[in-house]
Amino acid sequence: MMERDYNSKLTVFVIIALVVIGGVIIANLLSFREIEKLTINQLLENKVTETKFAASQIETHVNKVRDELVTLSKFPFPDYLDDQECRLNLEEINHNSENKLDSFLLTNKEGTVVSCSSGDYKDYLGLNIKDKDYFRIPRETNEPYVTSVLKQGTNREIIVSVPL
Repeated sequence: MMERDYNSKLTVFVIIALVVIGGVIIANLLSFREIEKLTINQLLENKVTETKFAASQIETHVNKVRDELVTLSKFPFPDYLDDQECRLNLEEINHNSENKLDSFLLTNKEGTVVSCSSGDYKDYLGLNIKDKDYFRIPRETNEPYVTSVLKQGTNREIIVSVPL
């Protein structure tokens, strides 16, 4: 009889121990879920912060380029620009300000590209862009125009145009 009492007490003790261990496991699972949610929220907040920072830097850069072009648009350009050459020197044109321009293309009033700052764009000479928004809108509004990011082959570019 004593042995039976001992076995039933042992069984009750094992059951109680299993219930306690199960409770601890369930509590840990719930706390890990909360930690997972917290971690995911922190990662999302970090991504949003990084995206806002990158967008701010891009906006600042585009605004500097636009301001640089607006400044350039107030100065007369040399007469040799109508000779279909790529001999614009950005450093000479922009000697007084921080140069943010990567390349420079100049069109005549009809929208034909007549000069450029780099031989890389020599193929653009003679190209007529009168129907493109970046030519038409600044001409109509007399205000600078900034495109969204455009993909040209493997390159990405932002076109900023101003009327001269």
